[in-house]
Amino acid sequence: MLEDYAYLISGLLELYRATFDEEWIVWAEDLTGRMVTRFGDADKGGFLLAAERPDLAVRQKAARDGATPSANALAGQALLELHQLTGREEYRQIAEATAKAFAGSLSSDPGSHSRLAILCSALTSPAMQIAVAGSTDDPE
Repeated sequence: MLEDYAYLISGLLELYRATFDEEWIVWAEDLTGRMVTRFGDADKGGFLLAAERPDLAVRQKAARDGATPSANALAGQALLELHQLTGREEYRQIAEATAKAFAGSLSSDPGSHSRLAILCSALTSPAMQIAVAGSTDDPE
């Protein structure tokens, strides 16, 4: 399911931010490639919620937040963050296509698409980067 990939990739990016261990970025990129291949809608943008299987008659695609944030919005945010960390332009392009795929839903029902609105805001705002330099064993 898309949700499994999007949430795990988001968690891996959080681990990277906490540890700066590049292992988490490598794993996140690997899973992102799989997510795009299994769930990506190359024609219309965004992601389908389930992988293609012979027992599924219909594959849905949605970006509405429920009790948890939308998997499409989280996938888009993870892609944008990976773009910012790696410089790989294809990540940003897929994130933009995801936001565009659901622009009509966001416009007609913004209250149910808050995570998608955050993605759109991040896509249209310059990224802020803060560098902290020093030795890890220095208490200052």
